Amino acid sequence: MQIELSRLITATGQAISEAQRAVAAHAIENYFTYFQKTGSAEDGMQAYTPNTAHILIPPVDGSGAPARVSVPLVTMAHHNAMGLRDVRIKLSGAAAVDADEKVLLDLTPSTPNGTADAVHRTELELCFRCDEPPEGAARVNTEMNKLL
Repeated sequence: MQIELSRLITATGQAISEAQRAVAAHAIENYFTYFQKTGSAEDGMQAYTPNTAHILIPPVDGSGAPARVSVPLVTMAHHNAMGLRDVRIKLSGAAAVDADEKVLLDLTPSTPNGTADAVHRTELELCFRCDEPPEGAARVNTEMNKLL
């Protein structure tokens, strides 16, 4: 099977881009599980209220009652667990140039007995680097931490 190298790289890049979008959509959906939707969109009062946990903090000097602090759970979760930093793909094939001077790559597996065809095979590694995750969640968490 021969494929034009530029088409292979384009198709692989598009597939990785789609995977990155799916990961980002899942991360957003997961992020909002730390909030409770309140109000309605019709009256313009829809908002998200953070789910919280109460934590008792002992007094600094050891006397008195512990302070009860309501901590948003979203501030205690790690949000960069899923992300595609880079994707590396290694291909082994025989390179050729067609009549239009386009580079073709034959991805047919080499024969197991190591015939002379294996001498003409080349290894190609494609590396796609993805963007950093958005800063929005980090900024929301920073603002919530300021309130504590």
